[in-house]
Amino acid sequence: MPAEREPEPNAAADQEPAPSRQPRVGAALKTVLRQREIITVAIIIVTAFVFHLLTMSSEPGRWPSVFVQTSNLKSMLAPLAMTAIVAVGMLLVLICGGFDLSVGAVVALAGLVAGLTVKATGGNLFLTFAAGISVGVIVGLINGIVVTKFSVNPLIATLGMMSVARGLALAYVQKYGVVSGFPRNFLDFAWETHIWIKGGAIVLIAIAIAALGDVLLRNSRWLRQLYYIGGNQDAARLSGINVNLVRASTYVVCGALAALVGVFYAARYSEASAEAGVGMELQVIAACVIGGASLAGGQGTALGAVLGCTLMSIISNGLQTWGVKPAWQQVALGVVLIVAVTIDMFIARRRSAR
Repeated sequence: MPAEREPEPNAAADQEPAPSRQPRVGAALKTVLRQREIITVAIIIVTAFVFHLLTMSSEPGRWPSVFVQTSNLKSMLAPLAMTAIVAVGMLLVLICGGFDLSVGAVVALAGLVAGLTVKATGGNLFLTFAAGISVGVIVGLINGIVVTKFSVNPLIATLGMMSVARGLALAYVQKYGVVSGFPRNFLDFAWETHIWIKGGAIVLIAIAIAALGDVLLRNSRWLRQLYYIGGNQDAARLSGINVNLVRASTYVVCGALAALVGVFYAARYSEASAEAGVGMELQVIAACVIGGASLAGGQGTALGAVLGCTLMSIISNGLQTWGVKPAWQQVALGVVLIVAVTIDMFIARRRSAR
């Protein structure tokens, strides 16, 4: 009986199927969509285009639209730069799992101290900036000590400090009036023009701070600790990180940056008043969350915070150029804040559920 022949191997069966490109494309798309900065840039472009359409005019001097006029775009730069500087400081606090509600009041108090100093010294800019920034450092240090050493909730600690700082500024203004009549060199410094950037000093400083903050957050060992602390404070402490020192330092930096903005605020608007920086704390928190930071801590980039500020600035300016009344502008910004925080909490819950 002839031996049975073994079946010849089927080459087609043995050959592994070629990997489909569909999953790779889907995975790449998911990776891109996870980058909050890319999503924020897309939203900025769409929002700007919408306001461009809404403010189009047939008048030759206002063509193609009120929103994209060079004069309008220039007017956005300095306020955006000041908000972005404070947002970078707020971001550090948020990454550590806290937040600082006193930044707006620090802007007012630091501007007041800087205004008094520049008048008393006859225009000495070094002493003026040193005096103004020292206000933010002191306030930030107090916030950091109260939050870390005495374990006071950041909401209560910084809310109380906001009331103290704003109250001190208000008490002075009510007794002596707003501080104005600054020396010419102080005013010129805030309005100095670089290329086509009016008020370019604060814009260039904001770019430098944002770039430095983004690089250090990605590469610096000290600032990388913020993410570990925000992710899990107990684990960070067990790994040898001085949690209290690092957390307190974020409040000091945040206060110093807010005070820097306060000095520029006084110079730019030619007076130091108790109303400066009102509502800024909510704007920068919303901007940071829009840009990828989380109220739960452990997330965020300086680039994302600046992009969030840009979006908030576009919305505010776009509503203004569209003719929306200031009261409704506040309503719109409040809605943006609520939506941003709601989305952030939804994403946080989904991550914790995995």
